[in-house]
Amino acid sequence: MGMYYYFLGWLLCMTIVGIPLGRQLFKMGRLSMVPFGMHTSYGQMSPLQVIANILWSVLFGWELFLASLVSAVFLACTIVGIPFALQHLKLMRVCLAPFGLAVTKPK
Repeated sequence: MGMYYYFLGWLLCMTIVGIPLGRQLFKMGRLSMVPFGMHTSYGQMSPLQVIANILWSVLFGWELFLASLVSAVFLACTIVGIPFALQHLKLMRVCLAPFGLAVTKPK
């Protein structure tokens, strides 16, 4: 799924209007490719970020949310897949509201 996010991010970055959306997809791609040890947190959100999150959720986020949910359910069926399922649960939150989210490594 991470390569899918990166591919869509590059496609969106080819247009001037799609650059903010592409940057959010790169954030999701990074979190899905190297999920362990990453933390997500929301900072102070501006009204523009809130509006962007609402539009993102309605237009794109629900599809990505459902894809992560299905992946988490299938991964949770095996003992080996449980840690990956937990990471997909973390990714589900990012899929719905990526604007204003910081993805960081713990210190």
